[in-house]
Amino acid sequence: MSVIFGRNFSPIERAGKPKPYHSFFTLALSETSPPFYTSEVVLNSTNPTWKAFDLTGKKDALLSRSSDCVIRVWSGFVETGQPIDTTAFQLLIKWDLNLYGLSFLKRKIESTDQLHFPLNSLALKLADGFYWVSNSPEPKGLDLESAQKLSMLRVDRNKVKRSYSRSSLMRINTLQQAINIAHGNIKSVTERTEAFMRTAVLANHGLKASVEKLRLLIAKRRQDEAAQRRLQKAEATELQVARAEFAERERVVRQSHGALAGAKAELKEMSTKLTDRRHMLWQAQSMVTVRQTRIILELSQIFPLLQAEGPNGNLSICNLTLPNSDYAGCDEEAVSTALGYVAHLTFMISKYLEVPFRFPISPMCSRSHIKDDISTSTPDNPKERTYPLYSVKKERLQFDYGVFLLNKNIQQLLNHCMLQPADARNTLPNLRMLLVHYINLHQQHTAATGMTSPMAGGLSTA
Repeated sequence: MSVIFGRNFSPIERAGKPKPYHSFFTLALSETSPPFYTSEVVLNSTNPTWKAFDLTGKKDALLSRSSDCVIRVWSGFVETGQPIDTTAFQLLIKWDLNLYGLSFLKRKIESTDQLHFPLNSLALKLADGFYWVSNSPEPKGLDLESAQKLSMLRVDRNKVKRSYSRSSLMRINTLQQAINIAHGNIKSVTERTEAFMRTAVLANHGLKASVEKLRLLIAKRRQDEAAQRRLQKAEATELQVARAEFAERERVVRQSHGALAGAKAELKEMSTKLTDRRHMLWQAQSMVTVRQTRIILELSQIFPLLQAEGPNGNLSICNLTLPNSDYAGCDEEAVSTALGYVAHLTFMISKYLEVPFRFPISPMCSRSHIKDDISTSTPDNPKERTYPLYSVKKERLQFDYGVFLLNKNIQQLLNHCMLQPADARNTLPNLRMLLVHYINLHQQHTAATGMTSPMAGGLSTA
Protein backbone atom coordinates (compact mmCIF):
# COMPACT_ATOMS: atom_id res chain seq x y z
CA MET A 1 0.00 0.00 0.00
CA SER A 2 1.46 3.37 -0.97
CA VAL A 3 -1.28 6.02 -1.43
CA ILE A 4 -4.88 6.48 -0.20
CA PHE A 5 -7.02 9.20 -1.74
CA GLY A 6 -10.61 10.30 -1.24
CA ARG A 7 -13.04 11.62 -3.82
CA ASN A 8 -16.35 13.46 -3.78
CA PHE A 9 -16.57 14.02 -0.01
CA SER A 10 -19.91 15.59 0.88
CA PRO A 11 -19.42 19.26 1.95
CA ILE A 12 -20.90 20.43 5.25
CA GLU A 13 -23.14 23.49 5.39
CA ARG A 14 -21.93 26.34 7.62
CA ALA A 15 -23.72 29.70 7.76
CA GLY A 16 -26.16 28.43 5.11
CA LYS A 17 -23.42 27.65 2.54
CA PRO A 18 -21.62 24.33 1.81
CA LYS A 19 -17.95 24.57 2.67
CA PRO A 20 -15.03 22.10 2.39
CA TYR A 21 -13.33 20.90 5.54
CA HIS A 22 -10.02 19.45 6.80
CA SER A 23 -9.54 15.65 6.84
CA PHE A 24 -7.06 12.91 7.73
CA PHE A 25 -7.20 9.08 8.01
CA THR A 26 -5.99 6.40 10.43
CA LEU A 27 -5.14 2.70 9.90
CA ALA A 28 -5.83 0.04 12.54
CA LEU A 29 -5.69 -3.77 12.52
CA SER A 30 -9.18 -4.06 14.03
CA GLU A 31 -11.99 -1.94 15.37
CA THR A 32 -10.72 -2.19 18.96
CA SER A 33 -6.95 -1.88 18.35
CA PRO A 34 -5.25 1.54 18.35
CA PRO A 35 -4.19 3.00 14.99
CA PHE A 36 -0.72 2.06 13.81
CA TYR A 37 -0.57 4.89 11.22
CA THR A 38 -2.02 8.42 11.15
CA SER A 39 -1.80 10.58 8.02
CA GLU A 40 -1.27 14.33 7.75
CA VAL A 41 -4.23 16.76 7.67
CA VAL A 42 -5.33 17.94 4.19
CA LEU A 43 -6.86 21.44 4.41
CA ASN A 44 -10.09 22.65 2.75
CA SER A 45 -10.60 19.85 0.21
CA THR A 46 -13.45 17.50 -0.70
CA ASN A 47 -11.04 15.45 -2.87
CA PRO A 48 -8.04 14.91 -0.59
CA THR A 49 -4.94 12.99 -1.65
CA TRP A 50 -2.72 12.12 1.30
CA LYS A 51 1.04 11.57 1.16
CA ALA A 52 2.43 8.16 0.26
CA PHE A 53 3.42 5.91 3.15
CA ASP A 54 5.38 2.67 3.58
CA LEU A 55 4.83 0.10 6.36
CA THR A 56 7.66 -2.31 5.40
CA GLY A 57 9.92 -0.85 8.11
CA LYS A 58 7.48 -1.57 10.98
CA LYS A 59 8.88 -3.86 13.67
CA ASP A 60 5.56 -5.57 14.34
CA ALA A 61 5.52 -8.80 12.28
CA LEU A 62 1.70 -8.91 12.46
CA LEU A 63 1.50 -5.82 10.24
CA SER A 64 3.43 -7.52 7.44
CA ARG A 65 1.31 -10.73 7.59
CA SER A 66 -2.17 -9.25 8.09
CA SER A 67 -4.50 -8.75 5.09
CA ASP A 68 -7.26 -6.93 7.05
CA CYS A 69 -7.32 -3.42 8.42
CA VAL A 70 -9.76 -0.65 9.30
CA ILE A 71 -9.56 2.73 7.57
CA ARG A 72 -11.22 5.67 9.31
CA VAL A 73 -11.48 9.15 7.75
CA TRP A 74 -11.94 12.06 10.18
CA SER A 75 -13.11 15.55 9.19
CA GLY A 76 -13.62 18.91 10.88
CA PHE A 77 -13.40 22.70 10.65
CA VAL A 78 -10.69 24.99 12.04
CA GLU A 79 -11.23 28.75 12.37
CA THR A 80 -8.80 31.03 10.57
CA GLY A 81 -5.68 31.72 12.61
CA GLN A 82 -6.39 28.92 15.13
CA PRO A 83 -4.15 25.81 15.57
CA ILE A 84 -5.43 22.48 14.20
CA ASP A 85 -6.90 20.27 16.95
CA THR A 86 -7.58 16.79 15.51
CA THR A 87 -9.29 15.63 18.72
CA ALA A 88 -12.31 17.77 17.76
CA PHE A 89 -12.70 16.10 14.31
CA GLN A 90 -15.65 13.76 13.61
CA LEU A 91 -15.74 10.37 11.90
CA LEU A 92 -16.73 10.73 8.22
CA ILE A 93 -15.97 7.26 6.71
CA LYS A 94 -15.24 3.86 8.27
CA TRP A 95 -14.00 1.18 5.82
CA ASP A 96 -13.23 -2.44 6.80
CA LEU A 97 -10.55 -3.25 4.24
CA ASN A 98 -9.62 -6.76 3.08
CA LEU A 99 -6.79 -6.87 0.54
CA TYR A 100 -8.20 -10.09 -1.01
CA GLY A 101 -11.54 -8.37 -1.67
CA LEU A 102 -10.25 -5.46 -3.77
CA SER A 103 -11.25 -4.90 -7.40
CA PHE A 104 -8.87 -3.56 -10.00
CA LEU A 105 -9.71 -0.15 -11.49
CA LYS A 106 -6.86 0.89 -13.79
CA ARG A 107 -3.12 0.52 -13.92
CA LYS A 108 -2.70 4.29 -14.31
CA ILE A 109 -5.21 7.14 -14.03
CA GLU A 110 -4.52 9.95 -16.47
CA SER A 111 -5.58 13.56 -16.00
CA THR A 112 -7.80 13.24 -19.09
CA ASP A 113 -9.82 10.32 -17.61
CA GLN A 114 -13.40 11.37 -16.87
CA LEU A 115 -14.01 9.38 -13.67
CA HIS A 116 -17.11 10.17 -11.62
CA PHE A 117 -16.76 8.76 -8.11
CA PRO A 118 -19.75 8.10 -5.83
CA LEU A 119 -20.28 10.22 -2.69
CA ASN A 120 -17.65 9.76 0.08
CA SER A 121 -15.40 7.43 -1.97
CA LEU A 122 -11.97 6.01 -1.12
CA ALA A 123 -9.47 4.37 -3.48
CA LEU A 124 -6.03 2.80 -3.03
CA LYS A 125 -2.92 2.91 -5.16
CA LEU A 126 -0.81 -0.23 -4.77
CA ALA A 127 2.34 -1.30 -6.57
CA ASP A 128 0.54 -2.63 -9.69
CA GLY A 129 -2.25 -0.04 -10.06
CA PHE A 130 -5.41 1.46 -8.55
CA TYR A 131 -7.95 -0.70 -6.65
CA TRP A 132 -11.56 -0.37 -5.55
CA VAL A 133 -13.78 -2.22 -3.02
CA SER A 134 -15.85 -4.81 -4.91
CA ASN A 135 -19.12 -4.20 -3.01
CA SER A 136 -19.01 -0.38 -3.55
CA PRO A 137 -20.67 1.43 -6.51
CA GLU A 138 -18.20 1.42 -9.34
CA PRO A 139 -16.91 4.75 -10.68
CA LYS A 140 -18.32 6.02 -13.95
CA GLY A 141 -16.07 6.79 -16.89
CA LEU A 142 -13.83 3.65 -16.95
CA ASP A 143 -12.62 2.30 -20.29
CA LEU A 144 -13.89 -1.05 -21.58
CA GLU A 145 -10.90 -3.11 -20.41
CA SER A 146 -10.99 -1.72 -16.86
CA ALA A 147 -14.76 -2.13 -16.68
CA GLN A 148 -14.50 -5.79 -17.70
CA LYS A 149 -11.77 -6.43 -15.11
CA LEU A 150 -13.89 -4.71 -12.50
CA SER A 151 -17.00 -6.78 -13.29
CA MET A 152 -15.34 -10.16 -13.76
CA LEU A 153 -12.00 -11.85 -12.95
CA ARG A 154 -11.38 -14.83 -15.27
CA VAL A 155 -8.91 -17.52 -14.10
CA ASP A 156 -7.91 -20.81 -15.71
CA ARG A 157 -9.07 -23.61 -13.44
CA ASN A 158 -6.02 -25.75 -14.30
CA LYS A 159 -3.83 -23.04 -12.78
CA VAL A 160 -5.85 -22.74 -9.58
CA LYS A 161 -4.00 -24.11 -6.55
CA ARG A 162 -5.27 -24.89 -3.12
CA SER A 163 -4.57 -22.25 -0.49
CA TYR A 164 -2.72 -22.93 2.73
CA SER A 165 -4.66 -24.21 5.71
CA ARG A 166 -4.44 -22.68 9.21
CA SER A 167 -2.34 -25.58 10.57
CA SER A 168 0.19 -25.30 7.72
CA LEU A 169 0.47 -21.54 8.25
CA MET A 170 1.06 -22.05 11.99
CA ARG A 171 3.71 -24.65 11.22
CA ILE A 172 5.45 -22.30 8.79
CA ASN A 173 5.31 -19.54 11.39
CA THR A 174 6.87 -21.86 14.00
CA LEU A 175 9.66 -22.87 11.60
CA GLN A 176 10.31 -19.21 10.76
CA GLN A 177 10.65 -18.35 14.47
CA ALA A 178 13.04 -21.32 14.97
CA ILE A 179 15.14 -20.14 12.02
CA ASN A 180 15.30 -16.64 13.48
CA ILE A 181 16.46 -18.06 16.84
CA ALA A 182 19.13 -20.16 15.11
CA HIS A 183 20.36 -17.13 13.18
CA GLY A 184 20.61 -15.18 16.45
CA ASN A 185 22.64 -17.96 18.08
CA ILE A 186 24.99 -18.14 15.09
CA LYS A 187 25.49 -14.37 15.18
CA SER A 188 26.26 -14.46 18.93
CA VAL A 189 28.81 -17.27 18.56
CA THR A 190 30.44 -15.47 15.63
CA GLU A 191 30.78 -12.25 17.60
CA ARG A 192 32.36 -14.04 20.59
CA THR A 193 34.81 -15.85 18.30
CA GLU A 194 35.84 -12.62 16.58
CA ALA A 195 36.33 -10.86 19.94
CA PHE A 196 38.55 -13.71 21.18
CA MET A 197 40.62 -13.61 17.98
CA ARG A 198 41.07 -9.84 18.26
CA THR A 199 42.25 -10.21 21.88
CA ALA A 200 44.78 -12.85 20.87
CA VAL A 201 46.11 -10.74 18.01
CA LEU A 202 46.48 -7.73 20.32
CA ALA A 203 48.34 -9.82 22.88
CA ASN A 204 50.76 -11.20 20.23
CA HIS A 205 51.43 -7.81 18.69
CA GLY A 206 51.68 -5.82 21.95
CA LEU A 207 55.47 -5.89 21.97
CA LYS A 208 55.74 -4.85 18.34
CA ALA A 209 53.36 -1.96 19.02
CA SER A 210 55.51 -0.79 21.96
CA VAL A 211 58.71 -0.90 19.87
CA GLU A 212 57.03 0.99 17.06
CA LYS A 213 55.71 3.56 19.53
CA LEU A 214 59.24 4.14 20.88
CA ARG A 215 60.61 4.55 17.35
CA LEU A 216 57.96 7.11 16.54
CA LEU A 217 58.69 8.96 19.80
CA ILE A 218 62.45 9.08 19.04
CA ALA A 219 61.77 10.34 15.50
CA LYS A 220 59.45 13.02 16.85
CA ARG A 221 62.05 14.14 19.42
CA ARG A 222 64.66 14.44 16.67
CA GLN A 223 62.30 16.49 14.54
CA ASP A 224 61.59 18.77 17.50
CA GLU A 225 65.31 19.22 18.11
CA ALA A 226 65.95 20.15 14.47
CA ALA A 227 63.05 22.60 14.57
CA GLN A 228 64.44 24.23 17.74
CA ARG A 229 67.84 24.64 16.11
CA ARG A 230 66.29 26.28 13.03
CA LEU A 231 64.28 28.56 15.31
CA GLN A 232 67.40 29.60 17.30
CA LYS A 233 69.24 30.36 14.05
CA ALA A 234 66.34 32.50 12.80
CA GLU A 235 66.14 34.34 16.11
CA ALA A 236 69.89 35.09 15.99
CA THR A 237 69.48 36.55 12.49
CA GLU A 238 66.51 38.64 13.64
CA LEU A 239 68.56 39.90 16.61
CA GLN A 240 71.33 41.12 14.30
CA VAL A 241 68.80 42.88 12.07
CA ALA A 242 67.12 44.46 15.13
CA ARG A 243 70.47 45.75 16.42
CA ALA A 244 71.18 47.36 13.05
CA GLU A 245 67.73 48.96 13.00
CA PHE A 246 68.19 50.20 16.56
CA ALA A 247 71.50 51.85 15.67
CA GLU A 248 69.87 53.56 12.68
CA ARG A 249 66.95 54.75 14.80
CA GLU A 250 69.34 56.09 17.45
CA ARG A 251 71.12 58.13 14.76
CA VAL A 252 67.77 59.47 13.48
CA VAL A 253 66.70 60.38 17.04
CA ARG A 254 69.91 62.32 17.61
CA GLN A 255 69.33 64.25 14.40
CA SER A 256 65.71 64.86 15.43
CA HIS A 257 66.88 66.26 18.79
CA GLY A 258 69.09 68.77 16.96
CA ALA A 259 66.23 69.74 14.64
CA LEU A 260 63.89 70.04 17.64
CA ALA A 261 66.24 72.45 19.40
CA GLY A 262 66.39 74.63 16.27
CA ALA A 263 62.57 74.47 15.91
CA LYS A 264 62.12 75.54 19.56
CA ALA A 265 64.38 78.56 19.02
CA GLU A 266 62.48 79.44 15.84
CA LEU A 267 59.16 78.97 17.66
CA LYS A 268 60.26 81.33 20.43
CA GLU A 269 61.25 83.95 17.86
CA MET A 270 57.96 83.51 15.97
CA SER A 271 56.01 83.76 19.25
CA THR A 272 57.67 87.12 19.95
CA LYS A 273 56.79 88.30 16.45
CA LEU A 274 53.21 87.02 16.88
CA THR A 275 52.83 89.02 20.10
CA ASP A 276 54.08 92.15 18.36
CA ARG A 277 51.78 91.56 15.40
CA ARG A 278 48.79 91.00 17.69
CA HIS A 279 49.54 94.28 19.44
CA MET A 280 49.79 96.05 16.09
CA LEU A 281 46.54 94.42 14.96
CA TRP A 282 44.80 95.53 18.16
CA GLN A 283 46.05 99.10 17.66
CA ALA A 284 44.87 99.05 14.03
CA GLN A 285 41.46 97.68 15.05
CA SER A 286 41.20 100.36 17.74
CA MET A 287 42.02 103.07 15.22
CA VAL A 288 39.47 101.66 12.78
CA THR A 289 36.83 101.54 15.51
CA VAL A 290 37.60 105.16 16.52
CA ARG A 291 37.43 106.23 12.89
CA GLN A 292 34.14 104.38 12.37
CA THR A 293 32.74 105.99 15.50
CA ARG A 294 33.72 109.50 14.33
CA ILE A 295 32.24 108.92 10.88
CA ILE A 296 28.96 107.66 12.36
CA LEU A 297 28.96 110.70 14.68
CA GLU A 298 29.32 112.91 11.61
CA LEU A 299 26.50 111.00 9.89
CA SER A 300 24.27 111.64 12.92
CA GLN A 301 24.93 115.37 12.41
CA ILE A 302 24.17 115.13 8.66
CA PHE A 303 20.94 113.17 9.28
CA PRO A 304 19.76 114.58 12.66
CA LEU A 305 17.26 112.45 14.64
CA LEU A 306 15.15 114.66 16.89
CA GLN A 307 12.09 114.23 19.05
CA ALA A 308 9.12 115.66 17.16
CA GLU A 309 6.72 118.02 18.89
CA GLY A 310 3.18 116.78 19.37
CA PRO A 311 1.11 114.32 21.41
CA ASN A 312 2.37 111.20 19.60
CA GLY A 313 6.04 111.92 20.36
CA ASN A 314 7.41 110.32 17.15
CA LEU A 315 11.01 110.88 16.06
CA SER A 316 11.94 112.94 13.01
CA ILE A 317 14.85 112.70 10.58
CA CYS A 318 15.96 115.92 8.92
CA ASN A 319 12.84 117.61 10.36
CA LEU A 320 10.55 115.00 8.70
CA THR A 321 8.37 113.03 11.13
CA LEU A 322 8.31 109.27 10.45
CA PRO A 323 5.80 107.06 12.35
CA ASN A 324 6.65 103.47 13.32
CA SER A 325 5.47 101.39 10.28
CA ASP A 326 1.93 102.87 10.42
CA TYR A 327 1.64 105.65 7.87
CA ALA A 328 -2.13 106.03 7.72
CA GLY A 329 -3.14 109.69 7.36
CA CYS A 330 0.44 110.85 6.68
CA ASP A 331 1.70 112.78 3.66
CA GLU A 332 3.02 110.19 1.17
CA GLU A 333 5.78 112.45 -0.19
CA ALA A 334 7.00 113.33 3.34
CA VAL A 335 7.01 109.65 4.34
CA SER A 336 8.84 108.67 1.12
CA THR A 337 11.47 111.39 1.68
CA ALA A 338 11.97 110.37 5.33
CA LEU A 339 12.32 106.71 4.33
CA GLY A 340 14.85 107.82 1.67
CA TYR A 341 16.92 109.59 4.37
CA VAL A 342 16.70 106.46 6.58
CA ALA A 343 17.74 104.23 3.67
CA HIS A 344 20.67 106.56 2.84
CA LEU A 345 21.85 106.73 6.46
CA THR A 346 21.55 102.96 6.90
CA PHE A 347 23.37 102.36 3.61
CA MET A 348 26.29 104.64 4.65
CA ILE A 349 26.60 103.04 8.12
CA SER A 350 26.77 99.52 6.57
CA LYS A 351 29.51 100.67 4.19
CA TYR A 352 31.66 102.17 6.97
CA LEU A 353 31.07 99.18 9.28
CA GLU A 354 31.73 96.74 6.39
CA VAL A 355 28.51 94.85 7.09
CA PRO A 356 26.92 93.47 3.85
CA PHE A 357 23.13 93.69 3.93
CA ARG A 358 20.94 90.67 3.31
CA PHE A 359 18.57 92.97 1.42
CA PRO A 360 20.54 95.45 -0.77
CA ILE A 361 19.39 99.11 -0.61
CA SER A 362 19.42 101.59 -3.50
CA PRO A 363 19.23 105.07 -1.82
CA MET A 364 17.57 107.53 -4.20
CA CYS A 365 16.01 110.11 -1.82
CA SER A 366 12.22 109.90 -2.06
CA ARG A 367 12.40 107.17 -4.73
CA SER A 368 14.60 104.67 -2.91
CA HIS A 369 14.00 100.93 -3.23
CA ILE A 370 15.23 97.64 -1.76
CA LYS A 371 15.75 94.10 -3.18
CA ASP A 372 14.92 90.65 -1.79
CA ASP A 373 17.27 88.04 -3.32
CA ILE A 374 16.66 85.49 -0.54
CA SER A 375 12.95 84.61 -0.63
CA THR A 376 12.15 81.43 -2.57
CA SER A 377 8.47 82.31 -3.07
CA THR A 378 9.32 85.33 -5.24
CA PRO A 379 9.86 84.85 -9.03
CA ASP A 380 13.42 85.04 -10.39
CA ASN A 381 12.64 88.22 -12.34
CA PRO A 382 14.82 91.03 -10.80
CA LYS A 383 12.03 93.59 -11.29
CA GLU A 384 9.60 91.51 -9.26
CA ARG A 385 12.18 91.15 -6.47
CA THR A 386 12.59 94.96 -6.12
CA TYR A 387 10.27 96.70 -3.60
CA PRO A 388 9.73 100.52 -3.36
CA LEU A 389 10.27 102.62 -0.24
CA TYR A 390 7.66 105.09 -1.47
CA SER A 391 3.90 104.63 -1.80
CA VAL A 392 3.19 107.10 -4.59
CA LYS A 393 1.59 105.21 -7.50
CA LYS A 394 2.71 101.85 -5.97
CA GLU A 395 0.84 98.94 -4.46
CA ARG A 396 0.44 99.21 -0.71
CA LEU A 397 1.54 95.57 -0.17
CA GLN A 398 4.85 96.07 -1.99
CA PHE A 399 5.52 99.32 -0.09
CA ASP A 400 4.85 97.66 3.30
CA TYR A 401 7.11 94.74 2.41
CA GLY A 402 9.89 97.16 1.40
CA VAL A 403 9.61 98.96 4.78
CA PHE A 404 9.72 95.54 6.48
CA LEU A 405 12.98 94.69 4.65
CA LEU A 406 14.46 98.10 5.62
CA ASN A 407 13.68 97.41 9.29
CA LYS A 408 15.34 93.98 8.90
CA ASN A 409 18.54 95.65 7.69
CA ILE A 410 18.52 98.04 10.70
CA GLN A 411 18.01 95.01 12.98
CA GLN A 412 21.02 93.34 11.29
CA LEU A 413 23.21 96.36 12.17
CA LEU A 414 21.97 96.23 15.78
CA ASN A 415 22.78 92.51 15.99
CA HIS A 416 26.27 93.27 14.62
CA CYS A 417 26.75 95.65 17.57
CA MET A 418 25.34 93.09 20.06
CA LEU A 419 22.16 95.15 20.55
CA GLN A 420 18.63 93.78 20.75
CA PRO A 421 15.74 96.01 19.58
CA ALA A 422 12.51 96.11 21.56
CA ASP A 423 10.39 96.04 18.38
CA ALA A 424 11.76 95.55 14.86
CA ARG A 425 8.95 97.75 13.41
CA ASN A 426 10.24 100.88 15.19
CA THR A 427 12.35 102.31 12.37
CA LEU A 428 13.74 105.57 13.80
CA PRO A 429 13.98 104.40 17.47
CA ASN A 430 16.09 101.39 16.40
CA LEU A 431 18.28 103.61 14.22
CA ARG A 432 18.62 106.08 17.11
CA MET A 433 19.69 103.17 19.43
CA LEU A 434 22.49 102.32 16.95
CA LEU A 435 23.72 105.92 16.76
CA VAL A 436 23.61 106.36 20.57
CA HIS A 437 25.71 103.21 20.94
CA TYR A 438 28.50 104.61 18.75
CA ILE A 439 28.29 108.07 20.38
CA ASN A 440 28.78 106.40 23.78
CA LEU A 441 31.80 104.51 22.39
CA HIS A 442 33.26 107.82 21.14
CA GLN A 443 32.73 109.50 24.51
CA GLN A 444 34.39 106.60 26.33
CA HIS A 445 37.40 106.82 23.98
CA THR A 446 37.76 110.59 24.45
CA ALA A 447 37.45 110.21 28.23
CA ALA A 448 40.18 107.53 28.21
CA THR A 449 42.55 109.55 26.00
CA GLY A 450 41.77 112.96 27.59
CA MET A 451 40.66 114.45 24.27
CA THR A 452 37.69 116.80 23.84
CA SER A 453 34.66 115.45 21.97
CA PRO A 454 32.36 117.48 19.75
CA MET A 455 28.72 117.60 20.73
CA ALA A 456 26.38 115.20 18.97
CA GLY A 457 24.12 118.02 18.00
CA GLY A 458 22.27 115.95 15.42
CA LEU A 459 20.88 113.46 17.94
CA SER A 460 18.25 114.03 20.57
CA THR A 461 19.19 112.65 24.00
CA ALA A 462 15.70 112.95 25.35
